[in-house]
Amino acid sequence: MKRRIRAYMVVGLVILLVILGLTLAYFRYGVFRSDKGIDLWLLFAWAIAVIVMVVIIHRRVKEREKMVRWFYLSEDGIYNIEIGYAPFSHVSASEDPFLFVPFMANSLVEMSYGFEVADAPSDFKPAFIITTDSLEFHRPDGDDEGSAVIDEWKGSLLRIAPDGSSSSDEVIGSYANARELSFLLEEYGPFR
Repeated sequence: MKRRIRAYMVVGLVILLVILGLTLAYFRYGVFRSDKGIDLWLLFAWAIAVIVMVVIIHRRVKEREKMVRWFYLSEDGIYNIEIGYAPFSHVSASEDPFLFVPFMANSLVEMSYGFEVADAPSDFKPAFIITTDSLEFHRPDGDDEGSAVIDEWKGSLLRIAPDGSSSSDEVIGSYANARELSFLLEEYGPFR
């Protein structure tokens, strides 16, 4: 599978190269030498600060990717910030969660995690959120364009609070694979 280069990887690599360059300059050419040795402590403090910043950036990117994978469901359609809005009739021939969940899996596999946000219709009122905490997949033939096999897919189904505050969203249940998600949607979701 082709790995996408993410912003935090580029930033981390540049910072690592700067740290290595400054360390080499210190030991090889004596660029930062002083009588008190405080310059070495400053260099190490700066390196630790940079490592902390890289870790924070990495965590923020992972949280953002989780939010990009959220699917919002209303009584008649689905919305995701990357793929946009679609009525259930365009997603699957029948309103069957066992046919709908493969559509979601394919959408998750093909996500680019870009920064463009698709618009939702002004009258779209979501009632549920499907979160994806972890997603792992592989392509059987090593082909980047072929169908993917989901190895792990974990998340939760949430009912959105009527007042719209995210702090009062109700967790209906968690799922560990596509089949469990289908059963959750059949029992509690808009397909009832």
